[in-house]
Amino acid sequence: MNTIESKSKLTNQHSTGTKTAVLLASFALAVATSHAVVLDDFNGPPKWDGENDPSGVVTNIIVDQQLQFTADFKTATNPDNPLNTFGNVYYLTNLPVRPRQTLELRVDLVSANQDNVFAYLGTMNARGGEYLLIRDRDEIGLVKWSQADGFSLPFWQPCPVKSRNVVLVLTLTPVGEALYVGVKVIDKASQWVLFERMVMDDPGRNWLAPDPAPHGWKIFAPDVGSPYADDVTVAWVGIHQVTDGLQGLAELRLDNLEYDIYPSSYLGSERAAWVSWPENTAEEQIVVGTSSLASNAVWTPWPEPIYKRHGELCMAVPTTATQQFLKLVPGTQFIDDFSDPQEPFAVRNPWVPGFYEPADATRWDVSTSNGVLRIHTLEIPVDPTGRLPIKPPGPYVQVKDFWVAVDILNIEAAHQAAGIGLAARAAGSGWPGTVNGYIGSVFPNNDGRNQARLSLWTGSSPTLGAWFAFKPGTPYRLIFSGVGSRLTVELIDLELQQPAVAPLVVTDSTFSQGFVAFFMEAGAAICDMTLDNFFATGTKP
Repeated sequence: MNTIESKSKLTNQHSTGTKTAVLLASFALAVATSHAVVLDDFNGPPKWDGENDPSGVVTNIIVDQQLQFTADFKTATNPDNPLNTFGNVYYLTNLPVRPRQTLELRVDLVSANQDNVFAYLGTMNARGGEYLLIRDRDEIGLVKWSQADGFSLPFWQPCPVKSRNVVLVLTLTPVGEALYVGVKVIDKASQWVLFERMVMDDPGRNWLAPDPAPHGWKIFAPDVGSPYADDVTVAWVGIHQVTDGLQGLAELRLDNLEYDIYPSSYLGSERAAWVSWPENTAEEQIVVGTSSLASNAVWTPWPEPIYKRHGELCMAVPTTATQQFLKLVPGTQFIDDFSDPQEPFAVRNPWVPGFYEPADATRWDVSTSNGVLRIHTLEIPVDPTGRLPIKPPGPYVQVKDFWVAVDILNIEAAHQAAGIGLAARAAGSGWPGTVNGYIGSVFPNNDGRNQARLSLWTGSSPTLGAWFAFKPGTPYRLIFSGVGSRLTVELIDLELQQPAVAPLVVTDSTFSQGFVAFFMEAGAAICDMTLDNFFATGTKP
């Protein structure tokens, strides 16, 4: 049985081996916020599209703005066909199941009036492949079923945690040929995760039939089919009672059937781990890691966002060596995907440009709209090289060791000196005033014919990288990192998912700490830059 449980807690140091294959089920590029879509809040007339009631005794009604299933089964549950004491309602949907995304379906389990009354939460694709989360007072399971493959059981186990006023969560995340299917039970009031388990459904790895089978059901066989990774066309909830026909009226109440779709933190490798730790640390923390505990080991900030989710902080950490050692250190992160603000945060604070020539304040425009940051000249800048530093909103983001990145969606610049840069360990008085620091840049048109170079400014002069072909209109990710005196500039071709050129690496110790910012240059010309997904993480100075 190929199951994976996310139970790791990051306290001081935590080692992960590369054999671990854990789904990274936290948000990838933006601070985790809920954008759930309501399928049915049961506030008004029924919204379901149909129901199934093999026994003919299940009643589905809305009571107190909740869905209430009731049934008085007079016959025993049949081990050969246990769904004779089952009923459900279903909703026709068109929910995408896509690489690098997680589809999450959830429903509130309000109450069940007796043991062995199971709540079901299920998905079905266009070919009839289904995943079923099953939960009663002290058990939980995940079932896979289709007409062609029959029933199989990824897992079934005791679950002696709270079973009233909880949220049942079922997630689907495709990763290559596999589909990761996640199950959670979350306390409705506190949002603490009470139970979590994940299964990798892979064509080459199949689980066996359970022995013994839960409740003596004789329907389960070994898994023989591929994962059901197509789009979800039906979402459903239901009731199932295991009974001898003498238990009397079974009642189940559910509420708030919703779905959410968000980027997964899968990094393109199964060799990864998801670590989490309590939120109530004394000061803001980031994760650093190394592959050795030798006295000269270098601890590097991990270039992944930290998210608050269900009362814990979590982070995806790739395991790139035989083992990785991780620890928390004081540090900071700043993330901006330039999306429109969402309630209750209805106002976006602007990025702050700095002008070496006061007249350039009317010659540059820095604006955020349609989910991107646009920086463009309205006229040729007065500053001879068209310099424009831009700092993030709010207080300076101060770092020592650092990793900073931004996605370049487009740049239109004819001048050879036009470039996009990331500044770090910057310090000085005024803005921009006497500020100086390291700058990792790309100059897309450095020879005037789309021949580009990376550059690393060390305070008084630049170090230039190798020539390479810059493809206008291609999205790139510019990355600038520094650990101690080792500084690295990288450019990733996001279409090909590979480096556009060899990294530029420089050793320098001029600046040890300072803030992060953009540093743009237009040259003595007009330019237009469109950026997305700014991310900075660094240790505290």
